[in-house]
Amino acid sequence: MQEFCLSYVTCSWQVIPDMYKYEIVLKNEKEKVYLIISWLLLFSNFISLVLLTISVDFTKLGPFILGLLAVAAIFLRRYFKRKNEKITFQWVFFIFSLAWFTTPYDWPAYVNLVFFVLEPIASRRLPVHFYDDRIVYPSVIPKKILWKEINNVILKDNILTIDLKNNKLFQQSVDRTYTTKNEAEFNDFCRQRLNQST
Repeated sequence: MQEFCLSYVTCSWQVIPDMYKYEIVLKNEKEKVYLIISWLLLFSNFISLVLLTISVDFTKLGPFILGLLAVAAIFLRRYFKRKNEKITFQWVFFIFSLAWFTTPYDWPAYVNLVFFVLEPIASRRLPVHFYDDRIVYPSVIPKKILWKEINNVILKDNILTIDLKNNKLFQQSVDRTYTTKNEAEFNDFCRQRLNQST
């Protein structure tokens, strides 16, 4: 049996009256790695621009000023963000790329532009949607799974299990703030969908 595990899932529930849909938002584990790499790159950008400015005896301040602007953008973004809002560095990378384009060294600018493009992809939400007739699972192209393709779906002990008939098994941990009442409602919904699909 092939097994796919995604741990530490943030779970949010939403029941839409006409569609009777549940939504479970998976925690994006790749986001942590991206965030660490982003911080390292941002730090390296600023230190490199400072050293470059020192090496030319402060005769060319343009890159350094843009670097300061990028750092200011980080702190302003953190200060003015709403509660539970994610910190994004997309435009900070863009400012750093502009700074590097004003120097004789272009390749760091292109590295920053790559991160500028990757930011929305790396930090995107990963919702699993449960409909009456299907489950839509997040991937590069969202995957539609029909209920008739599923052996079982259950949420128990903070673990969501989707067992497919082709021997694939998806298991995800869910947020501990999830309530027993919602768990029972969700399992009843899945049981009904599975019974009606056979």
